[in-house]
Amino acid sequence: MERVLAIQADCLADDIPVFPHMAAWSEAQLIAFFESGGVEAPPSADPPPDMREHLLSQLAAGTYSDAAALESARSSADGCEANGREALEAHEDVDMLGDELLEDALDVDGDERLEAATLDAPMASVRVTTAPPRATAEEEEEVEEKEKEREKEVEVEKAKEKEEEDGVAGWSVRQLKEFLHARGVDTSPFSEKRELIAEARRQRAAAAAAAAAPPPPPSAAAARLLRKLEEIKRSGDEAYRAKDMAKAERHYSSALSRAAEAEAPLPAVLLAALFSNRSGTRMMLNRHEEALQDGRMALKHRPAWARAYSRVGAALVALRRLDEAKAVYEEGLRHAAGAAELHDGLADVLGRMGAGAGSSEEAKAAKEKGNAFFKEGKLEEAYSAYSAAIRCAPKDEALYSNRSATLARLERFDEALADAKRAVALQPSWGKAYSRAGLAALKGGDEEAAYWFYANGLLRDPSNRELINGRDSTLQALFSVQSQRNRKRVERFTRDASRPAARIFAVSDVHYDHPGAKEWAAGLSKTAYKDDAIIVAGDVGDTYTAVKYCLKAFRACFRRVFYVPGNHDMWIRPKGQHSDEPSMFADSVQKLLSLWQLCDELDVDTGPVQLSSKVTVVPLDAWYHFSFDHHDPRPGSTKFDKWCKWPMHYDSVWEFMTGLNDARIEIAQKYASPPLGDGMHVITFSHFLPRKELPLPGVYEMAKASGCLRTEEQLRRLKSKCHIFGHTHINTQSEYDGVTYMQNAMGYGIAPGTKLCVIHDGGKFKSYMA
Repeated sequence: MERVLAIQADCLADDIPVFPHMAAWSEAQLIAFFESGGVEAPPSADPPPDMREHLLSQLAAGTYSDAAALESARSSADGCEANGREALEAHEDVDMLGDELLEDALDVDGDERLEAATLDAPMASVRVTTAPPRATAEEEEEVEEKEKEREKEVEVEKAKEKEEEDGVAGWSVRQLKEFLHARGVDTSPFSEKRELIAEARRQRAAAAAAAAAPPPPPSAAAARLLRKLEEIKRSGDEAYRAKDMAKAERHYSSALSRAAEAEAPLPAVLLAALFSNRSGTRMMLNRHEEALQDGRMALKHRPAWARAYSRVGAALVALRRLDEAKAVYEEGLRHAAGAAELHDGLADVLGRMGAGAGSSEEAKAAKEKGNAFFKEGKLEEAYSAYSAAIRCAPKDEALYSNRSATLARLERFDEALADAKRAVALQPSWGKAYSRAGLAALKGGDEEAAYWFYANGLLRDPSNRELINGRDSTLQALFSVQSQRNRKRVERFTRDASRPAARIFAVSDVHYDHPGAKEWAAGLSKTAYKDDAIIVAGDVGDTYTAVKYCLKAFRACFRRVFYVPGNHDMWIRPKGQHSDEPSMFADSVQKLLSLWQLCDELDVDTGPVQLSSKVTVVPLDAWYHFSFDHHDPRPGSTKFDKWCKWPMHYDSVWEFMTGLNDARIEIAQKYASPPLGDGMHVITFSHFLPRKELPLPGVYEMAKASGCLRTEEQLRRLKSKCHIFGHTHINTQSEYDGVTYMQNAMGYGIAPGTKLCVIHDGGKFKSYMA
């Protein structure tokens, strides 16, 4: 197999899998196979029966590299990816929000009409193993125009060289010596000017001959690299046409990464096409700064190319840099006067520059006054000026944005939020509008609304530092006991404190979207539990809808329902996999906040509650950390819960989730009567395991994704006597250091009539099924 792997590496075909039976192939057969992208295999190249069995066993075990693309049963394994730990970028800790900058320019959305979505045709000038597709009439016309332009350029260059050569005789001795010294020629042997002139002419002739010499033919390795780049480019083109922009961007980036390692120069046209196409995909992904950089790289490789000018112009428009965009389109038209995309782009820019405040002299003048008043700190005057401008130009989003900033400075946060929302409605792709709305909501005391604006703004403008800072500040604000969420929890804490002690049930891992769970929940008695409470310790369902219907079913039976999310509840499955949650939630934190809001609607508790004079229940959010694996407390290779999308580092999620508990602990300690531990039983619950001694399933690296030791510290602070957990589907009851740890997971597929576990009854801890 070493020979096969060596030929694979030489052919730059590391993305094509190899199999043991290929060792019998000849060198020519292997080269043909790898250079064709795995298509041209020998006639008898099918794997033997034992190899087919081997591959099938790999697929069944999930060890084959393509197994991740297969749909499996919706279980925890479905959310794992072997060797798939891809840590999210951790953002800097920022204590303050970004500056409130005024906007003087109009913005643009990032839709297809701006980014000139047509792809650049595959390279026809590079030799490939299969015949290239026939060029269209438009492409042939473009090639002919380019050839004519090049011929003119060559004629001009020749005339210029002849003119310069004829002018050598008129140079001074000093000019001649400077010319020769710059080319490393020692002028000391020359005693007469005519000798300097002759040497200067000889140097120019040698340079011209070297420039005119045909380039050497590419090496075999260079030719294979070119074919590989074209193959990757075609894959990117196919993904682009299928509207899978993320995949297309990865293909183009892969090709450019390989191109950067080339030892010999690559065709400028190919490099320009790759940069141009990646610019187009990044525009569609709202990564406008990167799209601009790629467009400029395309222009660098093909300086007179209309498409490259169009890419740069579209990115500048998306960044609201309209004056620059106008200049780029005009420059492009000087090189390609007949390019329709440049004419369209320039017309669009001129239309935008003439719209909004600029469409009315009164609005423009009022806006300028508002900007001046704002900078001087005259906020009331600035507010009046912007209001006057809005009356003249009611569809200018920048005016609403600036008035929102003014209102926020005046601490009129509700009005500031209303103006920011109007700016978002007028320009849904403008990050600044989302930042204005996030700031107004956060300062106005609605942290969850603020997070929605910041997170969704980052979907449109991922590199916007003001949005990143605002989002991080909002995450910190969620921890505060003075947050809007925790103030509501204080109000709910003593609602049932004077009621007689009732039964408390505990359950986890219902997995409502699996067969049998819905029917089981529907069969629960609507009268037997009307005075009781139930703890639901996470993994209710893979989707928001499943969680909603399951909690609604419990709420129809029980007086109080307590809930914390599990890892499944935090998934954001791809569109088409049982939901369209990518369009609902910017990330998993937003989904968490949305689940809290759902619990408000259903009257489900996510905070601490004193249920009687005998018992207090405290939910504890948690997430796993690799240090829970006491045999190997280091990061593993498996990425669990690949469908979670966190705004922080993969290994820092536990800090955020457990940080949400400090306010819960403070509420319970402050408002419980009698105090916790003094005749007051405390029941805590989390989805993940709090202690290493608790049993784990025999799944590879599962210990790294099962528990969090900080949960144990927090339940001890609460003086808990009973802790409920889930996640591992191992029902157990153990006691450590005076605390009972219990799991009652329902698992995948609940049998009809399955009973629930009682953990507290009549003011005493119990353990029986009912």
